This record gives sequence, C-alpha cells and structure tokens, in this order.
Amino acid sequence: MHCAVLIATAMISCPSVSVQEILDRAVATAARVVVLPEGRVEVTGKLRVRRAENLVIEGPRTTLVFSDREGTTWSFDSCRNIRLRGLTIDYDPLPYVQGRITGRSEDGKRYDFTVSEGYPGLRDEDSRHYRQAYVFEPNQRRWKPWVPDLYARQVDIIDERHGRFVMGYVPAYHELIEVDDRVVLTLRSGSAIRMNDCENVRIEDVTFLAAPGCAYLGRYMRGDNYYRYTIKPGPPPPGATQPRLISTCADGLNIAFATKGPTIEGCHFSFMGDDSVNLHGVTFAVLEQKMPNEILVAWPYSREYLATVIPEGATVRRLRPGDYAVLGKGKLTAFDPIRERSTEHLDMIHTVWPRNEKGRGTVFKLTLTEPLSVEPGDFLDIPASNAPGFVIRDCLFEDHRARGLRIMASDGVIERNTFRRLKMSAVTIGAEYEFWREAGWVEDVTIRNNTIEDVGRDGAIHNGGAYVLGAISVFGRTDGRSQPVSYTHLRAH
Repeated sequence: MHCAVLIATAMISCPSVSVQEILDRAVATAARVVVLPEGRVEVTGKLRVRRAENLVIEGPRTTLVFSDREGTTWSFDSCRNIRLRGLTIDYDPLPYVQGRITGRSEDGKRYDFTVSEGYPGLRDEDSRHYRQAYVFEPNQRRWKPWVPDLYARQVDIIDERHGRFVMGYVPAYHELIEVDDRVVLTLRSGSAIRMNDCENVRIEDVTFLAAPGCAYLGRYMRGDNYYRYTIKPGPPPPGATQPRLISTCADGLNIAFATKGPTIEGCHFSFMGDDSVNLHGVTFAVLEQKMPNEILVAWPYSREYLATVIPEGATVRRLRPGDYAVLGKGKLTAFDPIRERSTEHLDMIHTVWPRNEKGRGTVFKLTLTEPLSVEPGDFLDIPASNAPGFVIRDCLFEDHRARGLRIMASDGVIERNTFRRLKMSAVTIGAEYEFWREAGWVEDVTIRNNTIEDVGRDGAIHNGGAYVLGAISVFGRTDGRSQPVSYTHLRAH
C-alpha cells in the first residue's frame, strides 16, 4: 500500500509522470494499490497492463480522458486478481458524430444533416466508419420509436459540419424520419477496456461515459469475474447546446471464450450503440479427420490464448452443417495449435468466414478419448468455453439499441433485472451459428422475476429484419434463417 501511495503521490505532484508510467511502476514493484490522480486526466495514446497480480487500481475522483479512438484503449493481458474501482472513462474528441436531419428525399434514400455545435465534425480519415446511423427524437434523448438503423451506401462529406447519408435501399418506415430529428453516426473503431487471458477480475463502481466500441471486452477469461458498473452519456462537450445522445458505440459488456461465466450485478447500462451483455463461445470448422480420435479444426483468427480456455475433459459436439444439429459428442484430452495450414485449409477457412481477410486463420488439433466420426465441412463447438455458469441480477438496462441480453452460454441465472425502451428484445437465448458463428445451443438457464417494459421498438423487427421478435426470445440462427428448436432445459418465471 505504501509503495502504491507513493506512486500515486508522485503522479499528483509531477505532471511529467504519465498514467502508463504509474501502472508500469505498480506492476514492477508488486504494489497492492494504485490511486489515480484526481480530476480530468488526459491520456495520450493507449494504456496497457501486463502480468499484474493482486493489484487494485482506483480513482474515486478520477476521470481518464482518452483521445485515441482506434483499437483497444486500455488493455490488460495475463493479469490475475485485478480490481478496477471508482474511476470514470471518457473520450475527447467523442467517438461519434451527432447532428440533426436538415433535409430528406421523398423516397427515403437520401438524408442531409448538420453536425451539432460542440460535437466532432466530419473527417475524411473517419469516412470508412460512417456507415451506420441512429435516429433520435427531435426534442428528447430517446431513440425514435419504429425507426430502424440506417446503413448507408455512402456518406458524402460536404464540409466539416454538413453531410449527406445516401442509402442503397429504402428503409422500412422511412416516412417516420423527419427534418429536425437528431442523428448519430458512430465510429465503431475500438473498445475502452479489453482483458485477455485474465483471471479473477472485479470491476466495481466504474463509469463509462463514452467508448468507440464496447465498454468492456473479456476474452480467454478464467476464474471468478465480477462486474458492477455504470454506462451513461457524459455531459455535453464545451460549446454544445445539445446533450450527448449515446454513451458507448457498441456493447456494454462482451465476454467470449471463458471457462466460467461472469457475475454481473447491480449494473446500470444506457444509451449504448449495441447490446447490453453478450456472452458466447466459438464455432470451429472441421478441416479433416487425421485419426479416429484426432480432428483438425480451424477458426479465422490467430491462436491468441484460446488453448487456455479449452479444458481437458471438455465435451466436444459435432454439428451438422445447415441446421447445426448435434450428431455426436466426445471428450477432449488435448487441444493444440499446429503450424500446418495447407492451401485447402485456408480456402475452407475463408469459405466459412468470408468476412475475414483471406489467408488468415489458425488450425488446431483436437485429440479425443474415443473416436468421433466427422466430415470436412462439419462444425464443432465446446460448451465449456462459452462462459457457462453466469449470473446476471439486479441490473437496469434501458434506452439503448439492440438487445438487453444476448446469451449463448448455459447454466446461468437471469433475475430481478429491469429492461425498458430497448430497440430489440430484452433477452435472447440461443445459438448464433450462422452469421457471427458465436455459438451455441443453450441448456439450463433460469429467467425469473425480471421487469420488461416497452421493448422491440425497431420497425425493422416487424418488417422481416430480425430473427428474434419476443420480449424474451429463444432462438437458433442456422444458415440464414431462424429454425424451430426445442429447448428442454430453459426455465422462465
């Protein structure tokens, strides 16, 4: 504690010491607590914490203000027993463009807009991100009911404060979009915090006022991980006369590839550009069967830390292409990345994941206790790495785009939460094998004592643009359409 206090005091009294230097010293000296300096602390570039253990980072009167909006702003790699407590995160410039619609074509395929005073202007270097827009009511901070998201064919930058949204299609219910409606164009260019290969994490009483993507991303997580934090829009920037309309540009909390699900308790998430919570795993494509109990599979990314969350003895499920029915199961004895990547392997990876750059991907060898017959083109998943055993309770999810909870994990409890004024469903439970290939079939989830008000407010849902329609939706997304599925272990109260 004494070392950490000295580090924090040095920062307060010496402006030349950066937040990154404070964190580096804390890790190097095995400090127990770092108290961040008070006030709005501008952070140049990114922050990174590596291999920290038993460390508390707190800032009850601290707002870290980031200006770098590309990639992960603050990353934690291979950390154990880490706690973030009390601090606030914001961005300047903000990671979105906010304005008002000033004109539109009668056919709904062109919308002119003006950027609001005080908010970041349009930039050519950001133009590749200006593809998605959200429409808000003109006089209050609410998504406009029944108006779907707008996906532009192109955004014409007339000048820094004026632009034109050009559609390649006619949006559903476009007649509801009117001059003077407010509009936000998000960057979707990075995340505020990302934790990789971390264990026993606690985030308590942290506040996110903005993020260029997700507020929090967890990947390759183990142990008991606990989250209690707030997402809300921050105050208007200097010179602005309009309030901020959104907080984060994407999810509130997104965890994948975890041996145990998180405990999410007492959170208040609002005005995000995507889901509140997303829990999922990985779907592998079968490349070939080397031996009766040895299978080569692939996914489209680098190996990273995936092997650390694939436990020995885990159940492997063989999935049939098309409807992803479970055709067989086996028990895992080894999961190893290999260097072997033939041209045929890379071609298959790109066929399964065409949105990813061709030539990317990793091949793994699965060794099973007993033979499991598979065919090239089959799929496999491993439920033990899908964040099983999660708890989501006593949270408030309100006034944001997309779904409240997007759950592809089993053995969980969802209780005493409130969902209100969401563009899509409050809770979706089920498999996302087809488009995102995030897995997987869900079992033994209890949903009880939740309050759901005024959800499904996106007109696209009712115009064939969504595959989950109910306030609570149990679904299976397989090969481009939602298939009827039977869930025998889902309990709702």
